[in-house]
Amino acid sequence: MDTISPIYWMIIITVLVGFISFVLYEFAMLIHESKNAISDSRDIIKEAEKTVEIANGLLTDTTEIVSMVKGTVYEVNSSIVGPIKKISSVLSAVSGFSEGLTSRRR
Repeated sequence: MDTISPIYWMIIITVLVGFISFVLYEFAMLIHESKNAISDSRDIIKEAEKTVEIANGLLTDTTEIVSMVKGTVYEVNSSIVGPIKKISSVLSAVSGFSEGLTSRRR
């Protein structure tokens, strides 16, 4: 009874090999799932790049529209509002002058 019988050694080795095989199988499944996740993320990144390109195009169009509107506003301001302000300042000066004249007569 001093030695362990060969059947117990075979059971111990079988359990050890089974455990190592299970660990290697789980590791292989992890690598397989990682590969699938990486391919899915590549597709998502490609779609995100397309979306960013579309957004850049929209931003460019919006910038052009805003610059056109700003140009129109500046043009309207210089051709309509500017002369109206000058006319109103002249009329204000004439009104002030006439009020000054009428107030001296009283």
